[in-house]
Amino acid sequence: TYIDILDTLLTQGKGIPIENKAPERVSLSLIREKVQTHRSAAQSAQDRFAIDKEATNFLATYQELQSHTYYILSLIKLGDMQIAYDKLLVTRSVVKEFMESQPLSTAVRAEKERGFDEIERNIQLINNTFSPIKSQIYSSPGNKSLSDYSQLSSSLSPVYAQINQVISFLEEVRK
Repeated sequence: TYIDILDTLLTQGKGIPIENKAPERVSLSLIREKVQTHRSAAQSAQDRFAIDKEATNFLATYQELQSHTYYILSLIKLGDMQIAYDKLLVTRSVVKEFMESQPLSTAVRAEKERGFDEIERNIQLINNTFSPIKSQIYSSPGNKSLSDYSQLSSSLSPVYAQINQVISFLEEVRK
């Protein structure tokens, strides 16, 4: 089911804090039970009124599932961005070590250090943009909508662009 797919994506998602992942897995499990109960009740309904009652009852479960779905998708998107940011930090360290180990003239070394200073400033800008976004999402679990998820995607676009820019800078400094 969709709930199982969502649970698998959440479970396998990297970069998502366990303190955010675990409660959502529990919520999905409870929603799965509600859906199964609804399915049984709907299948055993004998008349139009019973079917209508089940449809009405399912609306609350559907809304709960929808809000948790958008929150989980937000967690997955943040986790992916966190992985990219972490890899950027590791790459920066590797490039810096490589640069420091190379025999370079004073002028070339000064140029590369200026480039690296720019990289550090950009990484700080990324962190200044990304950290509040993460805090906002992590501090308000559940109850997300499509517009919240769309807004998160829009907010993360500049972060992604900045990460790509820093990667380009790292490639230049490495040369």
